[in-house]
Amino acid sequence: MTVPVLDFLTQTRKSPLGGYRFHRAKIERQIAKDPQVNYFIELAKLEASKGHWERSQQVIESALQINPYSGEIQLFLAQVLEMQGKDEEARTVYLNLLDEHSYMSEAYREFGRFLIVQGSISLAQSILLRGLELNPKDALAHTLLAEIYLQKDRRAQAVLHLEIAKRFHQGQLSFHQRSAQLYMALEEYEEAVKHFKLAMQADRKNKSLRVLFRQAMKAKENQKKQSILNRWMIWKKWGW
Repeated sequence: MTVPVLDFLTQTRKSPLGGYRFHRAKIERQIAKDPQVNYFIELAKLEASKGHWERSQQVIESALQINPYSGEIQLFLAQVLEMQGKDEEARTVYLNLLDEHSYMSEAYREFGRFLIVQGSISLAQSILLRGLELNPKDALAHTLLAEIYLQKDRRAQAVLHLEIAKRFHQGQLSFHQRSAQLYMALEEYEEAVKHFKLAMQADRKNKSLRVLFRQAMKAKENQKKQSILNRWMIWKKWGW
């Protein structure tokens, strides 16, 4: 269920004003004039938003040459490596990141997500819990933990963490997508529909989201019909 839906992509999905090539050329001129780390990060995000993973990686590595101790840049690199399927390299970067930035809650969250994808569920749970000790209001971490508890058939705990996540989320596309999928698995179709709607508002051109939304709507209607049928069967049985 869990896929690498990266925060920096949800923040840069729309093409910058003037188009990709125009914006890329503008940033490259800024870098040539004054090679600041922020310019490199902006360019790397632009490349990532277009799916140019190798280019993005090259730019990130250039940024790391300027500031090799930046946790933000190291996390960015780990995610881009992951998107390219370079799992061993990504794992190494995540581990180094946690070693150097043990206070960085989002690093624990993203490494936990990575471990879920890799199937290391128990380790992912420990990592996510450590991250939540540092930042109990990390809504995405709560949804990831809910996913783990659902896999372990601990429904009550999964629901609890989804409820906590709803209190603290900041409207991230990845939060609504993951929450909707989890509510579908829990057969809580009304909640799933709500989150799919919010996800579509953030990413209106995503066709797969529309398909999932329609599936959730159909499941919700079928559940409603089944509930009515069950009540009718009870009334018939007792002669009401």
